[in-house]
Amino acid sequence: MKSNQFIKIAGALFFTCMFLGFIIPGAFALEVSEAPLNPEFVEYFEEEQQDKGAPVMMLAAVPGESEPHNEILGEIPSPVVVQWPMEISVSAMDISNEIPTESYFDLRLEDRVGSVKDQGDCGSCWAFAAMGSLESFFLTSENLDFSENNLKNTHGYNYGHDEGGNAYMATAYLSRWSGPVLEKDDPYQEYSAISPKNLKVQKHVQNVEFLPKRKDRSDVTKIKQAVKEYGGVYSSMYWSNGFYDSEHCSYFDPWLIGGGHAVLIVGWDDNYSKDNFSFTPPGDGAFIVRNSWGPEWGDDGYFYQSYYDADRGCKAVFTGEDTEYYTDIYQYDTLGWTKEIGLNSETAYFANVFTARNADRLGAVGFYTPSPDADYEVSIYNNPKNGPLSNKEPVSTLKGSFALPGYHTVDLAKSVILAPGEKFSVVVKLTTPAYTLPIAVESPIAKYSTMASANKGESFISDDGEKWDDLTKYYPDTNVCLKAFTIYESPEISLMPGNVSLKKGQVKNLDIVMSRSPRGLSGYELSIKPTDSSVVNIKDISFPKWATLNQNTRTDDKFILKAVDLEAEIQGGPDEIVLGTIKVEAVSDGKTGFETEIIQIDADGGDQITTTVTPNEINVLKPVREESKNIDINIPGLKIKKNNGTNRIQLNLTGTGAVVSKDKKNVTLRRESFDLTLSTGENTTEKDGMMEGNIRSIKLKTHPTMINSETGSLLSGSIEAELNNIPEGANIKTVLTSSVSDKSRNYFAAAASQTGLSLKDVACSMEVNLDGINDVEDIKEASVFISVPAEWVDSVGGSQNVKIIRIGDTGELSVLKTTFAGFDENGDMKFEGFSPEGFCEFGLVAVAKSTTDNTGVTSHTGSGGISDVSAAMTDSIKSGDRFTLKMSKTPVTELSFRAKENINELMITAEDKIPATSLIMPEGKLLSFVDIELYHTTTDKLNDGIIKFSVPKILIEEQKSSSGDVKLYVLNENIWVLAETVFNEFKDGKACFTATTDTLSDIAITISDDDSLKTDETDDELSQQNNDISGTDSEKSGNLGETKEQKSPLPGLFVLISAGTAIYIRKRFL
Repeated sequence: MKSNQFIKIAGALFFTCMFLGFIIPGAFALEVSEAPLNPEFVEYFEEEQQDKGAPVMMLAAVPGESEPHNEILGEIPSPVVVQWPMEISVSAMDISNEIPTESYFDLRLEDRVGSVKDQGDCGSCWAFAAMGSLESFFLTSENLDFSENNLKNTHGYNYGHDEGGNAYMATAYLSRWSGPVLEKDDPYQEYSAISPKNLKVQKHVQNVEFLPKRKDRSDVTKIKQAVKEYGGVYSSMYWSNGFYDSEHCSYFDPWLIGGGHAVLIVGWDDNYSKDNFSFTPPGDGAFIVRNSWGPEWGDDGYFYQSYYDADRGCKAVFTGEDTEYYTDIYQYDTLGWTKEIGLNSETAYFANVFTARNADRLGAVGFYTPSPDADYEVSIYNNPKNGPLSNKEPVSTLKGSFALPGYHTVDLAKSVILAPGEKFSVVVKLTTPAYTLPIAVESPIAKYSTMASANKGESFISDDGEKWDDLTKYYPDTNVCLKAFTIYESPEISLMPGNVSLKKGQVKNLDIVMSRSPRGLSGYELSIKPTDSSVVNIKDISFPKWATLNQNTRTDDKFILKAVDLEAEIQGGPDEIVLGTIKVEAVSDGKTGFETEIIQIDADGGDQITTTVTPNEINVLKPVREESKNIDINIPGLKIKKNNGTNRIQLNLTGTGAVVSKDKKNVTLRRESFDLTLSTGENTTEKDGMMEGNIRSIKLKTHPTMINSETGSLLSGSIEAELNNIPEGANIKTVLTSSVSDKSRNYFAAAASQTGLSLKDVACSMEVNLDGINDVEDIKEASVFISVPAEWVDSVGGSQNVKIIRIGDTGELSVLKTTFAGFDENGDMKFEGFSPEGFCEFGLVAVAKSTTDNTGVTSHTGSGGISDVSAAMTDSIKSGDRFTLKMSKTPVTELSFRAKENINELMITAEDKIPATSLIMPEGKLLSFVDIELYHTTTDKLNDGIIKFSVPKILIEEQKSSSGDVKLYVLNENIWVLAETVFNEFKDGKACFTATTDTLSDIAITISDDDSLKTDETDDELSQQNNDISGTDSEKSGNLGETKEQKSPLPGLFVLISAGTAIYIRKRFL
C-alpha cells in the first residue's frame, strides 16, 4: 500500500516538474502596456451620456442673454494626443532652417491662404482648418480649393457629418488617400451627409507634423516658423462668445472656458495691443487667425488671438505632394492612430505583413511617432516566414530620426521589386526618449472608431526584434499604424541582345523585350525601323506564342507591330516579356541603331503602361574593342539544396536540355553563354524525367567573349570556376577590352615591377564582376583564359614572356601563375591564369626582365619566381576619409590610414628585406624589416593609422618570450618610433597584432632578447595560448574560462528536485 502511494505521489511530482521544466520555459508573452485615453476625450463622452438630448456638436460655450448669436464649433477631443515629455526640449531650429525676425507677417499678403468659408450649422470647423492648412501649403505653386464636404462625410468614424472631428481624424482620412478632392467635385453642403464616390484624389498627404505644446505663452517662435515655412497652421482653441471683442475682432480666454474649435493661424502681429481684448492679457501680441464663419463675421472672416490665450494644445501642419510619385498604398489602419501601446521600454518593434498586388517597386513607408526626438530603423523583408521576419537578411534598410511627432513618410534608400501574390513585411524599430508607449495603433473605441478591424497575421509587435507576437493576441481588431507605398518605374523596351557586331551579309534575330509587366499585358502597338537602313535592314517579323492575335505592317522604312494577349497568359511580374522578334541583315559597313516608337501598351484592366526605350546599336564589320556579357547562372528546372553539408541536385531533364553521361555521373547543362557541368554521386536516381542525387562538384565554363584588337586581330576571354553553390540570383558579368585605360596600365606595370619584371605591352584586359555570388563562399577555384593571335606572342618573344596580372577590388596586385593552354577553336594561343583569390580585373601582358637594380631585396624564387613584394593601390580619397589596403607576402597584412587632405591617387608597396648595414635598428631581436614605399602622395598627408601584422608563433617560442614582447617600430626622420602594439589572437600558427601610428614609413618588428625587458607573461601563458588554439581536455569537458551561451537551469533543477523529493518520499513512506 505504501509502495503504491509512493508511486502515485512520485509520478504526480514527476509530471508536475516536467510541466514546469518544459512547458513554462517555452511560453512566450510580451508585457504590453496601453496608454490611458485622453482625459478630455473621456470627459466629453461622459457629458454626452448625461445629456443625450443635446446636439453632439458644441456651441460657442453657454451664451449669455447679451450675446448676439451662437456660433457652431465642432472640434471634439481625440482619444490620443501627442506627448511632450518634460525631459525633451524641441528647439526652434528643429522646425525649419530660419527663425523669423519680422514683427508682422500675414500669409494673405503673399496670396498663400485660401478664401474664407462658412461652416454653417455644422460642426465642421476642423475640416476647414485641416483643408485650409493643406491649401496654404500648395498655394506657393498652385491654387487649389479642396472639399471640406468630402472630409466631413467620409471620414469613417462613428460621428455623423455634422457632429465634429479633430486633426487626428483629418490625418487618417488624408494619409489613407481618401482625399483631398476638389471643392467643385464635392461642394460644401452643411446639411448633407452624402458625397459622390470614386472622385479623383488631387494630392497625397505623406506628412503631418504636430508642433510642441507651448510651456510659455509668450513663446511663439515655433508657430511663426511653421506659418512662414509651410503655410497655415491648424490650431485648436477653446471658444466662448464672452471672451470675443467684436469691436477689435480679438479673442483672449485666460481660463480654458468654452467649446472646442479649430481655426487656421495665418500670421502674427507682435505689436498688437493687449488693450484690444475684452480681458487684458499679460502682454502685447496676437496671431492672425482665419475662422470658418463666413467673410461677414469678424474682420472679413479673420480675428486676432492673443499670444496668451489659453492654448488647447493641438497645432498641426498638413503637407502633401503630387499623386504621380507614389502609385499604390498598402495599409490596415484606415482610421489611423486611435490608441498607443508600449512594451515597458522607450524602444519597441512593430511590423505589418502585406501581400503584393502588383509587380511595382516598394519605395517608402509611413508611420506615426507619438512624441518628439524619435529614432527609427526600417527593414523590409521578402517572403516572411517567422512572423514578419524571413530566413534571409532584409532586402532594404533605413534609419533616421524625427524632431517633431506626427505622421511621417520616409523613402527607402533602396527600392524593392514586389512579386504579385508574394508576401513582404515592413519592420520598424522606434525609440521615443522618456516615453515608453511608442507604438501608434488603430483600435476600436466605443462611439468613436468601432469600424476598426484586424485579422491574425497582419500586425506584429516585439520587444527585441527577434521574438514576435501577433498584435491581435493582445488587442482584438487592432493593427499597428504602418503603411507601405510603391513607386512606379517605367519598364524598359529594348532589343536583345543589345549592342551587336555583325559581319556583312550576316543575319541576326533581335527580340523586342519589355523588362517587366507591373500589371499584366493585354496588348500593344509599336513601330520600329533602323536609323540607317543602308547598314542593316529588317527582313522579317515574328511574334511569341502568347500573341494569339498579331499583325505587322510595313510602311515606307518602318514596321508596325500589333499584338493582343487573348488568353491572358502574361501576368504582372518582374520577368522580361518578349513582344516580338525582328530578323535583321547586315548590308554594309557602319553603325546604326533602331528607332522604336511606343504607340500604346495596355495593362490588364485597360490602364496604359508608360515605358522608356533603351537605345541599342549594331556594328557591321567595325572593329569591336570592348565586349561584355551578363551571365545568369540560375537555370529553371535545376535546384541545388544543402543536405547535411552535401549539395543535392533536383534536375528536370526535359525542361533544361541536360546532357547526361552514360554512367550518369556527369550532367552538362549548355546555355547560350556558359556550360554547367555537375558531377554526381553513386546514388543518383532518375524517374519521370527528374534526376536526383548528391553533387560532388559544380563546374562553370563561360563561352568566350570576343573582340577585335586595334590591328583587327581577334581576342577572346572566358572563365572557369568550381562552385560550392549556385545562389539564387547569381550573375557574372565579363568585360573584355583592348582599349586598356592608362590607370590599368599603371597597375599592370606596378605588378610587374614588384616581381622584378618590366611591362612591355598589354594585349587586353578582362573584368569579371560578380553579383549575388561570392568569391570566398561560393567559388572554390577560379581561372581566367585569354586567347591572342600567335603573331602577337611571337612579337613579344614567346609564351614565356606572356603573363596574366590580377588587380584586386581593394587595389592589391599579383602576377598569376600563367600557362600556355593550347590553341582555341580559332587557332589562337590560349593562356590560363589560376586565380586563388577569386575574380576581379585581369590583364594579358608581355613582360621582360627588369634592368632595375634590386640590391638588398630578399626574393623567394620558388613558384613563379615572385619576390616578397606586396603592392596595393586605391583611387581618390576625400579629406577625413579612411582607406584600408590589404597586403600580402610580408608580415604586414593590412594598412589603414585616414587622409588629412584630398588625395587623388595612392599606391603603397611593402617589401620584406634585409635592412642596410648603415641603418641603426631599434632594441631587441629583429624579426622583420619591411621597406615601405609611398607613391603619388606623402606621409604627412596621412594620420590615424592602423597597421595589422603577424609573427610566426614558433619565433616567439624560440625566444622563450610571450606575445607581449613583440613590438612594432616606424621610422620617422631616421628615428625609430615605437607604435602602440596590441596582441589580438593566435591564428593559423601566427600571432596577430594591431599597431597604431600617425606615420607611414619603414617598419621594424622586434622581440625582446633581454630577460629584464620581457613582460610578466610566462611560458605557461604561451602554452595556455597554444591550448586555446588546439583545444584542451578541460575545454572539451566544459572549461569555465570561456563564456558560453547558457541554457536555462530550470529543467535540470526541476529534475533534481523531483529526484530528491522521490528519495525523501521513499524514506518517508517505505
